[in-house]
Amino acid sequence: MKPDFERCKELATITLLMADDVVAFPFDPREIRYAHDIMFISMQHYCRSVGVPLSSIMPGGFFKDGFNVIHAADQALIFYNEEVDSPGRFNWTLGHELGHVLLEHKQDGDIEEVEAHFFAANFYMPDDIICELAARGTPITQAALMNIFGVSSYAAAKKMNYLRRTRRNLGPSEYSSHMIEKFHDFIRYNTPFQYDIDLKFVLDF
Repeated sequence: MKPDFERCKELATITLLMADDVVAFPFDPREIRYAHDIMFISMQHYCRSVGVPLSSIMPGGFFKDGFNVIHAADQALIFYNEEVDSPGRFNWTLGHELGHVLLEHKQDGDIEEVEAHFFAANFYMPDDIICELAARGTPITQAALMNIFGVSSYAAAKKMNYLRRTRRNLGPSEYSSHMIEKFHDFIRYNTPFQYDIDLKFVLDF
């Protein structure tokens, strides 16, 4: 069995399109209203509330940046470490765990980890937006991804590797026009052209 990359990408895109308040990057996934009943909660806050040591809620006894607990088919808790001092890493943890929940993972194996990472990558750096930025003349580099989307250097580097490997297969998706319309102002702000023009879909990275 292989990771279902297309499903991960589609689910990340649909989640963004349904998030009415998200019109720019970066954003806080805790402020989105999801179709599922999802609650984000600090590990430290939870442990203080119930009077237990932090180590008592660690899956397998290992300290993690985050993890999720599924209560029912449409209810989940996403626990996060509030002491993570890197905004990019912190946000990525939330997106990764959200991916596990929305993809309805039943276990935490290698395939599930790859899918959660791929979901997060497309949640925070959508291919449709990157391709539109490139088509409008924005150079797509690791530094540009960090600056535009507010992700960590590691996440940006991984995304660049993916873009280089798949650029021949990248192109407008069935959701491209909706994504471009939704993030219209964000795209214009991050392109060298401050007016609307039609450009050929060209990738140069």
